[in-house]
Amino acid sequence: MIVEGLISVTDITASILNLAGAEIPGYMSARPAFGVEQPEYRVFVRSARDVWDEIDDCSRSIVANGFKYIVNHRVEIPWDAGQAYLDLNRPALHVMRRLDREGRLSEDERIFLQPRKPNEELYDLRSDPHEMRNLARDPIYSEVLGRMRGYETEWLENHREQGLEDLGKRQVGKALPAQLVREALKKDYPDLWKRLESGEIVKTKSLMKRIGEKRESLRRSSVDFSGSL
Repeated sequence: MIVEGLISVTDITASILNLAGAEIPGYMSARPAFGVEQPEYRVFVRSARDVWDEIDDCSRSIVANGFKYIVNHRVEIPWDAGQAYLDLNRPALHVMRRLDREGRLSEDERIFLQPRKPNEELYDLRSDPHEMRNLARDPIYSEVLGRMRGYETEWLENHREQGLEDLGKRQVGKALPAQLVREALKKDYPDLWKRLESGEIVKTKSLMKRIGEKRESLRRSSVDFSGSL
């Protein structure tokens, strides 16, 4: 079965509950997208991006009528924010950074490495599925932009937006396993770090696991020691 209408990921949950004959809780805004005679497709779907590991970001998006609208509330946080997990598990990113420093990337390839994000983004998903051409400042699309802004305003008027309420007050993770592994590689395994920077795929998950286990062991030892005083 192919669903052509616009649905949210949460609608899949509602669909499964419906197919299983279970009641959909009243607090869920999800709607069955299949398994019903007349599914209620959405006019727009909203999504959010906030804290991811040690990076405190804040972006919101609206998808409707073949367009995607994004509003970035922290434009000073670039797409390449130096996240430790990506540094360890996306070696191609190191290569991109080097090529950028050498001036060997095209304008499209450099987009991800820009020092700031735009306040707003607008993409025609039908002609630009990879979201490379931001139409937010194109006067031809001013009507579309206004409509997408209206959807975002409508959502905010009907929901509590806790991600915006605590903006600037969040406590992000510190000394996370990926951060510890990155520092350990730079300090204690410089050759391994150089291999990562060269674009080689290096198995770092086992090292992350060992460091995580060591941290937990130290934490338990500290608790046991304080408890014996």
